[in-house]
Amino acid sequence: MALIRLAVNTEEFVNGVNAKKNELGSSVNDSYDGHVLKIGDKYDAQKVIDCVRSLKYDFVYRKMNTAAGAGTGEMGKSRYLRYGLQPESQIPTGGWVGFSSGKWGSLDDPLYGDYYTYMKSQEYANVAALMFHEHMHNIGFHHVGQYAVPYTLDGVVRDILNRILWKDAINGTTPNLKNKYKKQIDELIAYYLTEYKDLLNEDTIFDPNIK
Repeated sequence: MALIRLAVNTEEFVNGVNAKKNELGSSVNDSYDGHVLKIGDKYDAQKVIDCVRSLKYDFVYRKMNTAAGAGTGEMGKSRYLRYGLQPESQIPTGGWVGFSSGKWGSLDDPLYGDYYTYMKSQEYANVAALMFHEHMHNIGFHHVGQYAVPYTLDGVVRDILNRILWKDAINGTTPNLKNKYKKQIDELIAYYLTEYKDLLNEDTIFDPNIK
């Protein structure tokens, strides 16, 4: 979640969304207070950025009996349509997302994307991008028909995090962002090692008869 917040607040996110503006369009019909959104309507890139960045990302996470790397979640109403019109606390947002409780670390179960990219150790970037994709459903973006906005946006987030976390360059042409965001990553690591020290040191098996 912290990585998602970092990615969407970078200038690279703005540039990435603007570069994909022709791919931003509605896959849902919705209406609010006389304003109507129809399938096929084009989105304004800046409004997409604003409604994504302003989201609090306060959701419930569920373990699901699904394949590793698969996500699911509750579909919300269009935050894009309501953003700036309806009070923030009243916008109908999907409240949960679910992820596999299976073998996330198994090389037999590619996490997200093809086997080659999985072998390049993109676990953090890929899990964050998958979470982000499901959150885009929570706020009413869908991928039916011509437009696939959750995929478009999660691709932007995944690319940013890959460049921040692990890869020297994407296809040898795009410079990495390790140095640019090193301070933010160091602060995130320090925060989690401090705030969640006890939790991080626990085993992953919960036995109510023992604990």
